[in-house]
Order: sequence, then structure tokens, then C-alpha cells
Amino acid sequence: MTTALTSNEREFVDRMTKGSEYATTGFQLLSERRSDILDKYFDLLKEKGLFATNNNQEPILFWPALEYLAAVAKIADKRNDECLAGKIMDIVRTGSDEGNYIIRSSDNHHACLMFARIIGLVPLSTVNMDDIELIPSWLNNEFDSGHTAKEISDGILSRTLDENEDRPLKMACRILYHCTAIKSDGEAGPGYGRFKPITVVDNFWLEQLLNKHIPTFVEKTAEEAAEIFIKRLKQIFPPESNWSGVMRPAIEGHSQNHPWENPVNRFVEGLREVLSRWVVHDAQAARTYINKLKDDKTGIIQRIVIHTLNYHWADLKDFYISMVSSELFQDENLHELYELLSTRFTEMTQQQRNATLDAIRNLPEPDYYEVHYQELFLKRKQRNWLSAIAGKGNDLADEWYAELSADENIGALSPHPSFSNYTASWWVPDPPPYTVQELLIWAKNDTLVEMLNNFEETDSRRGPTIHALVGTLVEAIKEDPQLFISIIAKFVRARRPYQYGIVNGFNQLWEVEKDSRTKVIDWPDAWEKLFDFFDQLLSNEDFWRETVTPGPDLAPDRDRVVAAIARFLHAGTHEDSHSYPSALLPRAWKLITLLLEKIEPEAGAGGNAMYQAINPTRARVIEALFSHTLRACRVSDKVADEHSAVWTAARPTFEKELGKCKGANFEFSTLAGACLTNLAYIDHEWLRENIQRIFPEEYKDNCICALEGMVHATASRLVYTMMTETGILDRALQMDIKNQHAKDILLQRVALAYLWGDEAIENPRFKRLFELRCCDDLQVVSDYLGSIGGQDFKPDHVERIVEFWSHAVDWCQSSDESPTKLLSSLSELACYLEAIDEDALRRLLIVARHLGGDGYEFIKELERLFKNHPEEVLRIVDVLSETYYPGYDYQDRLKSLIEKIAKHSLQGKIKAIRYVEKLASKSLPGMRELYDELSSN
Repeated sequence: MTTALTSNEREFVDRMTKGSEYATTGFQLLSERRSDILDKYFDLLKEKGLFATNNNQEPILFWPALEYLAAVAKIADKRNDECLAGKIMDIVRTGSDEGNYIIRSSDNHHACLMFARIIGLVPLSTVNMDDIELIPSWLNNEFDSGHTAKEISDGILSRTLDENEDRPLKMACRILYHCTAIKSDGEAGPGYGRFKPITVVDNFWLEQLLNKHIPTFVEKTAEEAAEIFIKRLKQIFPPESNWSGVMRPAIEGHSQNHPWENPVNRFVEGLREVLSRWVVHDAQAARTYINKLKDDKTGIIQRIVIHTLNYHWADLKDFYISMVSSELFQDENLHELYELLSTRFTEMTQQQRNATLDAIRNLPEPDYYEVHYQELFLKRKQRNWLSAIAGKGNDLADEWYAELSADENIGALSPHPSFSNYTASWWVPDPPPYTVQELLIWAKNDTLVEMLNNFEETDSRRGPTIHALVGTLVEAIKEDPQLFISIIAKFVRARRPYQYGIVNGFNQLWEVEKDSRTKVIDWPDAWEKLFDFFDQLLSNEDFWRETVTPGPDLAPDRDRVVAAIARFLHAGTHEDSHSYPSALLPRAWKLITLLLEKIEPEAGAGGNAMYQAINPTRARVIEALFSHTLRACRVSDKVADEHSAVWTAARPTFEKELGKCKGANFEFSTLAGACLTNLAYIDHEWLRENIQRIFPEEYKDNCICALEGMVHATASRLVYTMMTETGILDRALQMDIKNQHAKDILLQRVALAYLWGDEAIENPRFKRLFELRCCDDLQVVSDYLGSIGGQDFKPDHVERIVEFWSHAVDWCQSSDESPTKLLSSLSELACYLEAIDEDALRRLLIVARHLGGDGYEFIKELERLFKNHPEEVLRIVDVLSETYYPGYDYQDRLKSLIEKIAKHSLQGKIKAIRYVEKLASKSLPGMRELYDELSSN
């Protein structure tokens, strides 16, 4: 039961209805109140229309009501209040409708993220399968689907997989289906044929999601999960394809695989892991499924089956006899089948061995060579297959192999016979010297560090290499983390590459294991031991006296050890739901301040500030500094409702770092710019007093770094006001910023402030753009205003946009040379017109004369306006018929408009036919057919 509101509380809600600023402030104040009583405001807020999506006061997707709704969703779940949760879900459903501007906007990432969070917070009983079908609309936004996917992974997907009933598990499978969806960038790529696949979820976040949840899918609904990965693989590799080896040379993890083939790698690894884990979890059920799957003729599927058969030979070996044939020995299966023969031939029955030899003997002669070469190449192929089984206990195989090897015409055997093509370069080394299992045995025998330290490279180009061995160490840590945390102290005397390996291994494990169900290590104990290791390492002065000279073999050095520790400290405080124990914060602070003292700032600002700030070793430490301080403030807020004591302790370090930002310490400048909103939360008065030091006028490089960092900060009216009041923004807009994206973001913030009402055409920033003829900058503003079109803006927002549109068009007309690109961009602002009066028609005619090849949105708006203003649109089309000849008619928009014009009147039909005739002469697809159709009627 909710508590009744007092008269003051009802008045508080009433004030929130007075305008956008009142609503925003009201929701912010509500979020600061006791979290367990927030729901008592819900019904009145709903009654007053403050949850209606068309009442969102700001023309960007930071709808303050969402944060409140998420907090109330937690309450509903805690109390299992299905009634309250149902009301919240109704708001999510309405806001996610395709007709709602929140989802139609191209910059809707915050709303999508919050919807994904809310559905994972409410009681699972209030979520239905139709709600799961909202997920594609949340993932399908242009700005950032990765964090939305993470919310889905940590929230609704984790909760559905926690259950053991059919309904939630079906939901989980459907969520997996949506998160693995493939979109195309419209380009064909080498080896793809039809299109280059891109996943709707960013590769990093998709990999995190799959690593986290595949074990549970296998335990609870393995077949359905396998079918999803098979469907995705068949989207990329149709059954008739035979080129999967081009994109995925080996099914297992291998140095020959291509890290850039993201969708292929994720889906191959997904199906591989599902089948492999399924055999271990439920061998009989897995056998039944794989027995059917082995007959699938899709090359990539068959390769995964062969790989699974090899790795689980004891459980699946009887399938081999039904699979083996000359057809199985095709080139696409080379690697997996070669590895199976090489590994398992000695374990095969006589029948299986004989069948293998028969299949090799009956291989067809290749028909893609000249006749006199066919026999030679057949023998070469047979010799290659025989090399996998020679010397493994079969006299016939050994004799035949010896015979073919003696034939000089066949040539020498490839040094890598399991690959059709093998890339040997400095960045694709040969396999490491030891296996994961060997490292685990030595770790248990207390000889691992000695074995690692004693390994020496003989050829850093061809391997085995230290770099590859470090990778194996990381995999061994993932295999048995508890073993390695028990011996981590011994790595103090390991060589630097292996110290890096153990830190990086646990860092990767920490990133993957973000759910208590899947944790295989006691993290509080592990963090204690990790901090002990960090202390021992970093407190040793000899560690800091080392001369760092990076070698050509990519083996990690001391600086990379430090960067790995800093990255781990950052990961341990980045999220409240996945942080190391708060009792360790003081120890971490000592490490961070020690690192800041020991590591000197970079010498130069470089070309890309944000890239530099997130890569050099010191920048990792500064990243940890910000993350740590924010985490400590949040912990203090939760305990004491304020964080002034935390900031009092941290402030001297921040001011010391800021004091170094005078032609140096560019890493801090960049990250301070990126964390402006965070600094405002920590202490907005301190930020106001020091914002000039963050963007120093006398140190241009530091200022530019901070500006480039600001690209990654959340838009904030408070920060924008600070920057305008101090003159920083005016100065920034006049600076020569090499990073065009950073400058574009600044201009977009100006456009956003214009919509807020904090800027005006007559203000200095807009006056400067027009007076100095900054056409490119004005185009950025126009493009931004056009990109958020279609939202149900308030009348004053639309008035401001139309005012800019009108002013800009008139300004272009007054120029000696009409800026064509700007006018073409301004055409997209026609989406804000509800009617065509005389003034609007004049401006539409102007932009129509300068429409570029991408004027599809303008055509779409003309079609919309045609119903009520046919004569005006006919005049505009007259202009288009003289100037607009696109190379492609996107979604047949131009065709549709012309058809409407032709049906309107006889005059319209005559004009339509003339325009279509011109378009057909320019070879615009579909126009010749349309001309014939219009002419014949």
C-alpha cells in the first residue's frame, strides 16, 4: 500500500506540470528522496500526464521520468507489486511503439537503455512475450546499442535464465535471437558474396553477453540456443557456399583466425561452445541432436560438427563411420578433419581406419585443372591427407604416404598441411610452446613460474613466442582461476610478460563474470590477494628503475603491467553492481596516487586526444582515478547521504593533476573534459571555479584535449551554461580543432541549446556563424536539427527550428554564391512544416533548386504535404524536374510522389510524364517502366 500524499507533496507534483524545467527538476528532486517511498507519487504523476511520452519537454532523449520509473520498478519487484509493475510496463510499451518519437529518433540511446533496464527490474511475472518483441526497437538506434545490450544481458536475460519454467526460458531464447540479429551495411565484402554481415549489437558487448550466458543456456535450453546460432550462421553462409574457411580458418581458437570477422567469430564460437558444453552436461541429449546435425550440408555447420567429434571423441566416435566418405574430404573441411585424423586415428577401430583410407583413395580428380595436371593434383591432395595419419600404426597408410612422397613431381609437403592458406607474419605467430593443460599441471606442481621464466624464443617471427605464451597463460587462468589466485604471490618473481598475463587474465575473468550465478571464484578473497600482489610489485623501487625498451616480439613490458593494473582498478569501480569490496577503496587510492607519482605525463598532445588519453599507461591511471572517486562518492551517498568527506580527501590530487595541465598532462585534460558531468555531480561549485583551468586559454593544446574529451560527456545544461558564461564555448568555436567530430559535437550542443531556448539567432554564436560565412558549421547545425525530425515537439521547439530554417535560407539567398550543400541540408527541415504558406513555398522552391542526390527525405516530405497542398507541390516539382536527377530512388519515394501527381489532374499527369521521361533518360531504375505505364493510360 502506498502512503497518501500530503498537500505539500501534491503541490510539488502540480508545479512539475508548469513546464519542462519544472518537470526535470521535480524528477531530479524525487530521485534524491527515500527510494522506498517513491512509488507513492506514481499515480498522481501519471494522472497529471507527466509520464505521457508526448509531454517529454526536451527535444533530446534524456527523459527524466525514466530514472524515476526505474527506481519505482525496483520497489515493485521488491514488494512483488504486480499492479504497480503493470502500470510501469504500460508506459514502456507506449514509449517503445514505432509511432512514438522516442523510438523514432536516431539519438534515442538513453531511452532505449532505460527501457531495457526497467524490463529487467519489474517482477518477471508482469513481462510477456510481446514485451520481448520490443527489444529490436531498443537495439536499433544509431548512437549506442552496446550499453542497451548490456542492460538486457544483466537484467531481463539473467532473470529469465534464472528460472526453470518454459515461459521464461522461451523468453530467454527470444532475447538471444534478437541480440544476435544481423544487419547489413549494404556493402559486399571479400568472401561474403551477398553482403557484409554486421550484428545489431556491437561486437564487444555481444561477446560479453555470449560468454556470460552460454553456460546457462546449455544447462537449461541447449537445443534452442544451438538452433539460434545455426540460423545466424546460415544467414552468412548459405548451404551452397563452400568458402567458410576464408572467414574462419579454424573452428577452434587459432592464430590463423581473423579477429575482424566479428559476426562469424561470435556465431562459430557460440555454436561450438553450446555443442561442446552440451556433450559434457548431457551427453545423451547432445548425441541425439548432433546425430541429426551431422547430415547438414552447410559447410560451416559440418566443420563445427567435425570439431566437436574430435574434441569429444569418447562420446561421439561411433558417428564417424556414418560420416566418413570422399565427400567429407572436401577442401572446406580440411583443417577440422585433418586435426581429427591426426589426433584420433590411433584410437580408431580397424573399420574406421579402413573407411578413412577408402575415402582418401576414392577422392575425385579435380576438374578445375587441365587434364594432364588432374592426376598430379589428386596425388598431392591424397598425400596431404595421408600426412595426418602416417606413422600412426597403419602399414597401408605408411606405405602409400611413402610412395607419394617419393614422387618428385608432387612437390614438397606444406609445413602447415591442415590449412589451404597459412599466413605467417609478425602479428600471426605460430602456436605457443606449451598448452593450457601443461601450464595447469605445472601450476599444481609449483613449477609454473620457473618453467615460464626459462622459456626463450628462437624465432620471434615464426614462433613459438613469449607473446603467444602469455595468451596461453590467460586461457589457463580462465580454466582454473582459483588455482591461480592461490599462487599469485609467486608471480612477483615472474618475468614482466607473465606478470602482465596474470593481471590481464583476472581482468578478463572479472569482465566476463558479472553475474553471481556464473562466478567460479571467491572474488572478495581474490581481490584481497590481487591487492597484495599489486602492493608487492609497485612498492618495489627496482620495479620503477627498469629501463623500458619495447622489443619487436610484442612481449608485454613493465609499462604494460602498470597499464593492466590501472585498467583492472578501473574495472573494479566502474559499476556499483560489479565492484570490489568498498573496504578496499583506501588501498586502491594509495595505489592510484603512487602510480600518478611514478608515471610521467606524455610529452605531446598528439593528433587525437581521446585516442591518446585511453592508450598511454598514465591515462589508464587517470581513468582509474576518476572511476575510483565516483565510486567512493556513490558509496558515501548511500551510507551518509553526502560525499563531501570523500571529495575533501580526493580534491588535492585532482588539483595537483590540474595544476600540471600547462603544456603537459594532456591525458588529464582529455579525461577531465570527458567527465565534466561527473565532476558536476562530485562538486559543481568546484567545477564552476575551475572550469577555466580545464579549458585554459593560455595553453591551447590542453584546451583542445579537453574539448575533444568533451565529445564523450553527456550533454548538460548546467555545464553548457558554465561554458557560455565563462566564454569558453565562444573561444572553442573559433579554435582550429583538427578533430572534426569534436567540433561537430560542439556545434550540435549549440543547436541543442537553441532548442532549449538558451540560444537565439541573434546571440553571438549564431551571429558569428552567419557573419563569417561558416557554411560547413551551419550545415552541421542543420543536419543535427534534421536528424531529430519526426518528434512530437512542443510548438515553441518547432517555431525555433523553422526560424533557423527561414533565416538560413534567406541568408543563403543573399550570398554572392549560393552554398549548395547547405541549402541541400536545409531541405530536410521541411519535415517541420505542417502547411505551405506563401513564405514557406518561396523557401521550398529555393532549397529544391539545390537538392543533392540524397534528397530522399525532402521527397518524402513533399509526398506528405501533397494531400493538402497539391498545387504548391506541383510548383516545387517543376523546379525538381529541371535540377534533381538522383542515381537511386530510395524506397521508391520519388516514384510514389510522381504517381500521386499523375493521378491528381491532367496537368499533373503531363508534368509527371515529362519528368519521368527525363529521369528515364538518366537511367534511373524503374523510370522507363513508369513512363510506359503513364503513357499508356
